[in-house]
Amino acid sequence: MHKEQRGEKVWRCFWEKCVKEAAIGKAAPNVIRRGVEFPGSPPCPWWHRIAVGVGWTGNIVLTIAVIALGVWEGSKCKLCPRDWLLHGDKCYWLSKESKDWAGSRDDCLWKSSHMLVIQNWEEMASIQNVTQGVNCAWIGLKVTPPGGKWTWVDDSPLDPMP
Repeated sequence: MHKEQRGEKVWRCFWEKCVKEAAIGKAAPNVIRRGVEFPGSPPCPWWHRIAVGVGWTGNIVLTIAVIALGVWEGSKCKLCPRDWLLHGDKCYWLSKESKDWAGSRDDCLWKSSHMLVIQNWEEMASIQNVTQGVNCAWIGLKVTPPGGKWTWVDDSPLDPMP
């Protein structure tokens, strides 16, 4: 027999013996503790185990950091749906369709949103940048009976800005 065939036969017999012993619960202690050790192979250096431990610890720390940053309420990162515009901390959507006020309100409700509610002068100025080139745009201001008071679609009263 050639040397290569003899080595392959020894390897196959060793492996079959380990598998059989493991199947009947008589595996050698070194097979259970450290995995399969091959005859003539050097043992795993101690620093390999330390490197693997440090690597796993780093993965766990990074995973915790990503989760913490994702749920952190102070985060300024905001994503808008496709075709919406992010301006400041709000998302704006301008329809390309021409609709009346009620149709526009219903369209916003269907998108789980509401029409624009302007809360301060800064928002008033910034919305002019968003609507550049648009002739008309509906905002979420309505007259409510009785008395004809102006209110926003979120039911807050119109508070004229000083």
